[in-house]
Amino acid sequence: MDAREGTPGPTHPTTKTAVLVIHGIGQQDPFETLDSFARGLVDYFREIFARTKQTNGIKEIRPARLNHGEWVEVALRLRFDKPATPRGLQELHLHEYYWAPHTQGRMTYRALLTWLIRTGLTPLRYLSQNLQEEWGASGGRLATVGTVFAREILRILLLYVPALILIGYLIYALATLPDLTQAFAPLYQAWRTEPQKLPLAAFTIAVAGAAFLVSFMLVTAGRLWSRRRRLIQREAEIAWFGQAGLWFLGLVAIAAIVAWVWPIALLQAIGTKLSSWASARVFLQTQGWPVVRTALLFVAIWYIRKILVEYVGDIAVYVTADEKSEHYKARSQILKESTAALRRLLVSSENYNQVIVAGHSLGSVIAYDTINRVVNETLALPGSPASATSLTRSQLDRLLGLVTFGSPLDKIYYFFRRQVDEDQAIRAQTLSFIHGFRRRKSYRRYDPYGMTFGPPGTPVGDASSHPELRQEFRWLNVWSRMDPVSGFLNHYLIDRNDQRHCWYGLWGIAHVAYWRDPKFYRFVAERLL
Repeated sequence: MDAREGTPGPTHPTTKTAVLVIHGIGQQDPFETLDSFARGLVDYFREIFARTKQTNGIKEIRPARLNHGEWVEVALRLRFDKPATPRGLQELHLHEYYWAPHTQGRMTYRALLTWLIRTGLTPLRYLSQNLQEEWGASGGRLATVGTVFAREILRILLLYVPALILIGYLIYALATLPDLTQAFAPLYQAWRTEPQKLPLAAFTIAVAGAAFLVSFMLVTAGRLWSRRRRLIQREAEIAWFGQAGLWFLGLVAIAAIVAWVWPIALLQAIGTKLSSWASARVFLQTQGWPVVRTALLFVAIWYIRKILVEYVGDIAVYVTADEKSEHYKARSQILKESTAALRRLLVSSENYNQVIVAGHSLGSVIAYDTINRVVNETLALPGSPASATSLTRSQLDRLLGLVTFGSPLDKIYYFFRRQVDEDQAIRAQTLSFIHGFRRRKSYRRYDPYGMTFGPPGTPVGDASSHPELRQEFRWLNVWSRMDPVSGFLNHYLIDRNDQRHCWYGLWGIAHVAYWRDPKFYRFVAERLL
């Protein structure tokens, strides 16, 4: 029993556990996900051992090469001096599935904008179907019909009104851009008539260098403060910070000496204009603020474009469930590789007591789809063409955990699930049958075309049963209200005690805060390890 949460941990032994970690959206690099997850777990166990004053703890962190023919995987193996958890954890093997190359650069900016517009219309195009799904997620109670309808209408308003305001402001801002030639003309004229061009150049270089060093010191100070003992080059960073401070003082001194020895007319003119509040305000309004506003607008546009192409583009490629789309091949390849990675762990000669899949952001969607596919493959009829390479039920039973954090699964389901017409009863049941792992019922009426499904969770499995795992399987979901991507998962069957909200201070940045949060790793370890 977890004394702090009052929630029991695993009832099965966890002596040798394997974790497959899947990264999320963005320009990820190989082993970056493995590094973050491993450091978080190592810090958790070391904190536990220090708190209980144990002299032993993590025996070693050992890398291992795994030859897969065309490529070599590197996994990490954490070994403990003695069982590290009440369930007997002695070895923890960490593996990474890296899928970023399959989506990078596949979506053009124009195609992405078209996809966003089409996606944004989903709440209006499929209002009736969405109401049905939301009602099903609420338990199918008639008393909730009014609540579900009101919530869906409010969701549409909250989605479209801010978007229309933002689009209107961008159009207004672009239409009212100031003439920058007028703003820079006085400065350009003063520079042309400046008699001390060489001292002015020296002053400008010194000030620019000092400004760069200030930014470098601020970034270094933030890194030293936020990561403290985790920084692998801490001593060097402190040295660089000290050197930057000395150079900053030197450049400021040079700029001051130059301005004092050589009277620079341009600096004197600026100083005169800023000598009083009234003149400074006029100067800023006529020359300063227009330049700043224009610069900020273009920075915002560049940043939005970067986010769309590098992050949203990954989602647009992967969530394409239409086999006719040019991006479906990338999705299929990702699922093929992730399924193979999970299958390798389940059939491994290591004979793991349990295998856990952990996915962040879009990686959580890949993790869910991977488990859904593995279960479907295992429960297929014995005479199926690929049944010889499928898992046995005993191998599948090693899969005992799923961790989703920063997960958009509910949003993906809401916007991108396969839509069916109101009269397609057979197709609707078929899609639920093949994609229904831990999915809540929709409470649709399929008579007189209702299908008969086999009993779930039978020891040998049933090719006509919905995908399911053994009863000990546990799904943890960690989310934050400050993370616009994640959320509480309503459309999936998860114990409410296994959905944890984490509070992070910065909206948006919270999407990557899980990787550095000790509470996240404690939540995972106490319930799954």
